[in-house]
Amino acid sequence: MVPHIIDTVLLGTGVALIFVTGFYPFTPAGLWLTEKLTCVLAYIALGFVALHYSRGALFRTFAFLGALGWVYAAASLAIHKVPQFLG
Repeated sequence: MVPHIIDTVLLGTGVALIFVTGFYPFTPAGLWLTEKLTCVLAYIALGFVALHYSRGALFRTFAFLGALGWVYAAASLAIHKVPQFLG
């Protein structure tokens, strides 16, 4: 139950950024926001896979490490403000 609340809050704050900053995803001025929302969605998807699919410990471990990688990408984007994937 708690992971769903955390994921909803993360996605909600990402959408709130659109209204607070005035930047819109999928526009040239909002590339960093597009990348940030992509990182959050990838983190949510891989976290869901890591927590709910039991195809083996190795599969779940790689899904967990992938989710951590997307969190790192979002944090790096927040610190440096330079899109790495789309910029």
